[in-house]
Amino acid sequence: MLEHKYGGHLVSRRAACTIQTAFRQYQLSKNFEKIRNSLLESRLPRRISLRKEGGGMGRSRLKTCIRTTGYSQGKGLFRPGAEPARNPDKGIQFLISRGFIPDTPIGVAHFLLQRKGLSRQMIGEFLGNNKKQFNRDVLDCVVDEMDFSSMELDEALRKFQAHIRVQGEAQKVERLIEAFSQRYCVCNPEVVQQFHNPDTIFILAFAVVLLNTDMYSPNIKPDRKMLLEDFIRNLRGVDDGADIPRELVVGIYERIQQKELKSNEDHVTYVTKVEKSIVGMKAMLSVPHRRLVCCSRLFEVTDVNKLQKQAAHQREVFLFNDLLVILKLCPKKKSSSTYTFCKSVGLLGMQFHLFENEYYSHGITLVTPLSGSEKKQALHFCALGSDEMQKFVEDLKESIAEVTELEQIRIEWELEKQQGTKTLSFKPGGAQGDPQSKQGSPTAKQEAALGERPAESTVEVLISASPARLTILPISRDTIKSYC
Repeated sequence: MLEHKYGGHLVSRRAACTIQTAFRQYQLSKNFEKIRNSLLESRLPRRISLRKEGGGMGRSRLKTCIRTTGYSQGKGLFRPGAEPARNPDKGIQFLISRGFIPDTPIGVAHFLLQRKGLSRQMIGEFLGNNKKQFNRDVLDCVVDEMDFSSMELDEALRKFQAHIRVQGEAQKVERLIEAFSQRYCVCNPEVVQQFHNPDTIFILAFAVVLLNTDMYSPNIKPDRKMLLEDFIRNLRGVDDGADIPRELVVGIYERIQQKELKSNEDHVTYVTKVEKSIVGMKAMLSVPHRRLVCCSRLFEVTDVNKLQKQAAHQREVFLFNDLLVILKLCPKKKSSSTYTFCKSVGLLGMQFHLFENEYYSHGITLVTPLSGSEKKQALHFCALGSDEMQKFVEDLKESIAEVTELEQIRIEWELEKQQGTKTLSFKPGGAQGDPQSKQGSPTAKQEAALGERPAESTVEVLISASPARLTILPISRDTIKSYC
C-alpha cells in the first residue's frame, strides 16, 4: 500500500519508518502524561526503591572469561536483519547455546558493555524487554556497572544513553528509564534527599528523554517544539505536589538544547554516512545488521582479453558483511553527493577467482548467482598493486565465510522449528507421529539443503564444521572463459 502510494520500495520504507517513529513518540508522550497524572493523584505505585551501593553486582563479578573462537558468526546474529535473529533475544540465545558467553545475567551484561560491533539499538531492545525475567536481570547488572556519582541527572542520562539507545516502544523506554533512575538514586543519595519522593527522579528522567526526542525529532515542526515554559509546566507539582526547583529544570533544558542525548557511534552510523553520500541507490543500505568491512579502489574490466586505459572504469568498491556495493565517483560540479551507484551484489553464493595475464597483473573475477534464476553473472576487476588486491581478497574471504555460516545456522534454526512443529503433530489414529524418521528427519532435510551445490564453479569458499575454516576449490580455465 505504501509502496504504491509513495512510488518505490525505498521511499515507502522510509515513509513507514517515519510513521512508526511518529507513533512511538506519541505513545511515549501519552505514557508520560499517564504517569505524571497518577503521581499527582497519588496513585502511582512506587517505582524507585532506595538501597545501598553494595546491593548491586560489583565489577569484580564481571570478570567472566568469554570464548572468542568463531565469534564473528555469533556476534552477527545479534543484529536483527540476520536470520535467525530477527530479535536480539534469539541472538543472545545462540551465543549462550554455543558457549560464547555465560548463561548468566552478569555474563551477558559484560558482553553488551564491552564487546564492539553490536547495534546499540538492539541492545536497548533486549534490555527493555520487560516480559522476561532474564532480560530484567541483565539490565540490572548493566546499570550496576555504571557510576553516576556527583553527576547532574541529564549528564548521567547522557552517559547511560551513550551505551544504550533509548528509543522504540514506549513500554521498553519506560523500563530503561526506570532502571537508570534506580541506579542514579543509589549513586546520589544526597540528591534524592532534596526531593519529597524518590519517584520524582524517575519522572524527571522521563521528562528529559521526552524533551530530547521532541527537540531533535525531524518529524516535529520547529513552531511546535517544546519551549522552556512548556517543559516547566510538564513538571509542575510532580514532587508530591511540590515543584522541582526552577533553576534545576532550566539548567537541564539549556544543556539538552546545546547538545543532544544520543548513543555513541556504532557500525550502523558508518553505514548511514556511506548511504548519504550515494546518489541513485534504490535499496536501503543502512540496516542494523549491516556493517562496513572495507573500501577498495578497483578498476572494472569489461574484457579480460583486451587492454583498456589504466584509469578507465575506476570503481569504489564498498565491501559490507553481506553485500558488495560498486560505485563511481561523482563529478563535484554536477552533484553534491560523493558517489554514483553502479550495482550491488550479495555475498551469499559468491565465488571468485584471481587471474593474471599480459594485460592485467592483479585481476579478480567475481561470480554471483542471479536472483530468481539459475544463471550467474561475472564481474571482472583489477587493482594497481598486489597489496590492494591481497587486502580486498582477505576481507572478501572472511565476509563470504561469515554470511555462508549464518545461512547454515538459519537453515538449522528453520529445521529445529519444523522439528518442534512435527513433535506436536498426531497420526489419524491418535498416535503421535515419529519426528525422528530418517526420510523426513530434520537431519536428512538439512543434509539435502546443504548438499545442493553447483557441480561446476569457480573458486568456492566453503565452511566446514569448525568455525571460520575455509576450503578453496580449484577451477578449470574452460569455465573461466565461459564468463569472459
